[in-house]
Amino acid sequence: MTAPNLKTPTSILGRTAAYSVTDTLAAALANSSGSGKVLKVDIIRAANVHATDDAVASVTFYRSSADTYLARDFAIPVNTTLVLSDKNEFIYLEEGDSIRAVADAASKVALTISYEEIS
Repeated sequence: MTAPNLKTPTSILGRTAAYSVTDTLAAALANSSGSGKVLKVDIIRAANVHATDDAVASVTFYRSSADTYLARDFAIPVNTTLVLSDKNEFIYLEEGDSIRAVADAASKVALTISYEEIS
């Protein structure tokens, strides 16, 4: 199935994904191949949820077996949340695309991704 024409979608659903970042680069939000959907990523927030240590993380846009960094090796102080992307800088995830993330230690960083699922 192919992605929908954005001019005439049949459905637009607001969604939010929460992801606990690990120390291995992995998908935080994925649009599976053959989904028939486009995901419009509106906001990506990264929060340091560790009680005492600063965190370092990276977030990528993954397409065609290649990662493109949205933010690389950024520091997040304890008890701080950073906005990596907002509605003024949205990203479209086509079928097979994903947002991936990695941190210097597992469970130090939480991502919240608000997006629209368009079909």
